[in-house]
Amino acid sequence: MKGADVNTVLVRTDRTKGGKGGLSAILVPRGTPGVTYEPSIDKMGQRLNLNSDIRFNNARVPEENVFAVGNGDLIVSKDFTWSGPVAGIAAVGTARAAYEYTLNWCKTYTAGGTHPIIYHQNVGYMLTDIAMRIEACRYLCYKSGYYADLHDVENQGLGAMAKIYCGEVGTQVVYDCMRVMGVNSYDRRSHPLEKYMRDMLCFPIYDAGNMGMQRRKIWGMLADKGFNPRAWMDNEAIEFTKNMEGIGVVATPPAG
Repeated sequence: MKGADVNTVLVRTDRTKGGKGGLSAILVPRGTPGVTYEPSIDKMGQRLNLNSDIRFNNARVPEENVFAVGNGDLIVSKDFTWSGPVAGIAAVGTARAAYEYTLNWCKTYTAGGTHPIIYHQNVGYMLTDIAMRIEACRYLCYKSGYYADLHDVENQGLGAMAKIYCGEVGTQVVYDCMRVMGVNSYDRRSHPLEKYMRDMLCFPIYDAGNMGMQRRKIWGMLADKGFNPRAWMDNEAIEFTKNMEGIGVVATPPAG
């Protein structure tokens, strides 16, 4: 594996400062001595997307390859603004596939009864909730993408919302589809639900992680003194500034 033509690597350039001020970005071209790539990670889902660890051993690049000195974490925060609605709508697609398969299956499977289980009240109510959640996620992604186009991808808040909400709701949707199908969904040779679940489980934890940078970005915006809580509703631009960055990252261990 040769890797990308150029990798952007976040490094700590000031050990006396935390992530908010001690990180910078460095461009590392392909072929830099001391840079090697491990074999692809054997992942449980989304296996067509290859990921590998990069190893650095006394690798050196010219000083002019360094940029965003002291602003590395801010660069990462802004980099994930475009990917939020993309990750969100991918989660919607996975949830939709599980829903449509389960819906069609419920219209033919009788569980030994007289009529297909779609006519059972509990099945109907669960599928109704599943359909509503998928539509809500879809519209949030559309809103996030539209907002990004309006404001030159300055989309930290809604982008993070799309990524967080759709990944987590989508995971519940696939699980609820499995609940509707019951133990039948566990038969991987006959039904695709296990693959949808394996692929879906990655959405809440990759791309900056929902329980980390993604939620922290929204939190930092909400805590800002000048934040307008109606800005997203009215499609007003919100600049993500350094004072919104890094909220809640300083750990406070118990005394003693």
